[in-house]
Amino acid sequence: MQNNKLIQVLRALKKEEVRAFGKYIQALYGNYEVALGLFDYLKANHPALQGPKLDKDTVARKLLPPSAENPAKRILNESSRLYKWLEEFLLLEKLREKDNPAREILMAEIFRERQLSHLFYLKVAGFVSACEQKAPADIRDIADALYMQHLWYYYSDPDEGLHTRGQATLRGLMETADSLFLAAKLQYGAELLNRGNLLKEDNLPRLWREAKKEIEQAPHGHGLLQQAFYLAAQLLEEKGLPQYQQLKAFFSDNHHLFSLEVQQILQGYLINHAARRIKQSEYNWIEEALSLYEFGMSTQILFENGLISSIRFINIVNLACHQGKLDWAEAFVEKWSPYLRPGLRPNTQAVAEALILFERGRFGAVRQKVSQCHNQDPLLEARLRALMVMAMVEEKEEEGFILDYCRNYRDYLRRNKVMGENTAEGFSNFVSALMKYIRNSVGPEKLAEEVHAYPYIFCKTWLLHKIGKGEVAR
Repeated sequence: MQNNKLIQVLRALKKEEVRAFGKYIQALYGNYEVALGLFDYLKANHPALQGPKLDKDTVARKLLPPSAENPAKRILNESSRLYKWLEEFLLLEKLREKDNPAREILMAEIFRERQLSHLFYLKVAGFVSACEQKAPADIRDIADALYMQHLWYYYSDPDEGLHTRGQATLRGLMETADSLFLAAKLQYGAELLNRGNLLKEDNLPRLWREAKKEIEQAPHGHGLLQQAFYLAAQLLEEKGLPQYQQLKAFFSDNHHLFSLEVQQILQGYLINHAARRIKQSEYNWIEEALSLYEFGMSTQILFENGLISSIRFINIVNLACHQGKLDWAEAFVEKWSPYLRPGLRPNTQAVAEALILFERGRFGAVRQKVSQCHNQDPLLEARLRALMVMAMVEEKEEEGFILDYCRNYRDYLRRNKVMGENTAEGFSNFVSALMKYIRNSVGPEKLAEEVHAYPYIFCKTWLLHKIGKGEVAR
């Protein structure tokens, strides 16, 4: 049952949510004894919900009498029942969220279906008026406003005809539709440009140039959301400093008006630009990237559900280390590590601390810290192994020992099917280049060329420095 939909969702719930769900089903479905028994069994094993205890035959023996027919199938049927209840519960919880537009839209639909005209008009008018009084935070805001206007225009009121709505109402619908079209085209077009820059793809959508031309004619005549993605598209196409500065200034002034998703997208474009400059050996951009991260942390733009991702956390520390800002990095780890996901916090913090120790030249301490970490997340494990082998090289460990470690590292990467393809390739290329360096099987010039030629490779700066064809970034 470990891959069962019910188990996957329950694992993602907090303890208090599981307790609330238990009260919900007890109140509404108290007569379903086996389903409630199954829930109690799963609740007792939450949040782990893995291992032999989750085998359907084991669960059946715990919950059903020996005489039960086809017990394994019965357990699966009851888990399906529980999953449907869980969907109901989560939907209701979502609707209870403060200022959730879905609640207002659903109520408008209910009033409309029952031809409660007065209540329907009040609901739609209030919703549309609220939308008009603030800048849309994302394209969902525009789409919701458009849908509510649509519901009103095409409502079959028993007391009036379609002609009474007036042309002005239809023009309002068209203006909202134009606003949605332009915002969506600019946002998705910008993302295609971003993918093109990162993945060397080349695929612009239909009417992309027309959408850009429309806003270019009068940028300030459009909403802030359209302006934001127009500036983003300009940066992604031109890749110049003026475009970067324009988007950064606009984002700094207006970020609080957008949804968290839009803020993260725009902040990501700025960070990607800085990262691209750093990859081009423009190391002065490291300071700029750190300032972007500081801004994202202080405003919590870089947070997801109140937490920061392990990858982002390590990337920030790594940047600070390359800049030589080791005290800053240590302060960052101390301040922000409590906001890491609890299950990944110890190992993420270990990677971050090992990075700082490595830059301080405390290679023995790096090896000790890495050796104390076990059962890592694959990406964290790959980073820790890279730090371990680099520390071995710095301490001039015996060549055969290092090569054995590299072979085990390479086998680990080959076995792993969780990491992204590009990420795994980056670590694998690092190991291959390092083994050539240790064996001295390729001359420095040729090996440096190979390192530069890899599309993805981790620890590139350190490798080039060891080869003698690069400098440590400062």
